[in-house]
Amino acid sequence: MRGRGEPGVAGDIKLMQDLAIRAMRHGAEIEVTTNAERRRAVLAHPDLAERLTLPPLNFSSPDRWEGYIPPEMWQQVPNNSPRRLALVAIYEEALSRATARTVQEAA
Repeated sequence: MRGRGEPGVAGDIKLMQDLAIRAMRHGAEIEVTTNAERRRAVLAHPDLAERLTLPPLNFSSPDRWEGYIPPEMWQQVPNNSPRRLALVAIYEEALSRATARTVQEAA
């Protein structure tokens, strides 16, 4: 639960985007997401949250997902498991929506 004056999901996503943009401008790549940030971004969208309960993920409820996405590589082999691919697709959609909203707000 957030305390008084703390930003909501939109604020979290905007902060992540700002950090990533600043890093790219300086020629650096940084990992700006954490499990909690990914979880908040996805659960902010009821339709994306619902996808967590469908195959191949099958979470008993969306809030059971802790935001973890398995690594892209596992023991030097690409990790193309259906669960990972589904989680990546859901999270990328959440980021896409956040980016679209940020662009609309800036216009």
